[in-house]
Amino acid sequence: MLWKIYFWLLVVRTILVLPLLTRLFETGTFSDWTSLVLIISLIVGTYSYIYKKKIIPTQIWRYIFMANTGFWSLAVLSLFVEMSILQWFYTSSFPTTPGEDLTGISFFAPALFALYLLGYSKKPSKR
Repeated sequence: MLWKIYFWLLVVRTILVLPLLTRLFETGTFSDWTSLVLIISLIVGTYSYIYKKKIIPTQIWRYIFMANTGFWSLAVLSLFVEMSILQWFYTSSFPTTPGEDLTGISFFAPALFALYLLGYSKKPSKR
């Protein structure tokens, strides 16, 4: 039940951010576009996990999980470490503070866990 509540909060949060997409189409950076694609994959993965729908094969979920984990890990790293490559890659057209960024990233932690379960969990044994 909590997973379903989380899923719908994730959907509502994404819908509330949709008006910002007009800005994304005008001045969106590589980081903005990448995060949009990865957030959509998180929503689809969370839906697939909660409602037990096989949308994408398990092997693909593994790659999506690795891409999301790598992107969000480097995003957190870029908040604390000033490296030229990270600043280029994670420069967003939306001005935010590090606290806002961490709050936003931590909101996606359960969705990352759902992706992990889709890609790496063992099949339940029949008893």
